[in-house]
Amino acid sequence: MSADVSQHPSTPVVLAPGAVVSGRFEVESQITTVGPVPIYSAKDLKAPRKAALWNFTGHGLNEAAIEATRKAVRLAASIQQPDLVVPFGTAILSDGTLCVATEVVPVVSLADAIERKQHEGVPHTLAAAYPFIAQIADALATVHPNYAHGALAPATVRIENHKVRLAAMGLHLPLA
Repeated sequence: MSADVSQHPSTPVVLAPGAVVSGRFEVESQITTVGPVPIYSAKDLKAPRKAALWNFTGHGLNEAAIEATRKAVRLAASIQQPDLVVPFGTAILSDGTLCVATEVVPVVSLADAIERKQHEGVPHTLAAAYPFIAQIADALATVHPNYAHGALAPATVRIENHKVRLAAMGLHLPLA
């Protein structure tokens, strides 16, 4: 069994397949990035579900930024809305790196979809964009009465089967 990277000192921490984070999440592979943040697929060892691990290695977060993010993630975890990628919690790895566990993140971002349409020469129209805009607005309407999303950008708007999900809830960090 692999060492728990949140418990034993080493430098720097790399989330390699088989690594276990916080005694709970076994890393499978890197699935995507959001801005400069790599996101890994992981198996939850304590619940029958998959998770995504956001690894903030090398982002130089100070203790205040880490604590603010941990607090925001706890609040975001309490919001139930199907258009949000809900965070499960945070871990501090042995090198001081912040790692955030969330629901699985759809691989394609709004930024990817826009780039693909531009590459294909497909014009952007309001009619084509409206369904995505409406879903984003619905998700934000649920969040904003008591909370700010914190990192809304084309990279954090994720798309799967024409369904939008907002990722990076509680991650008040520069992602671009």
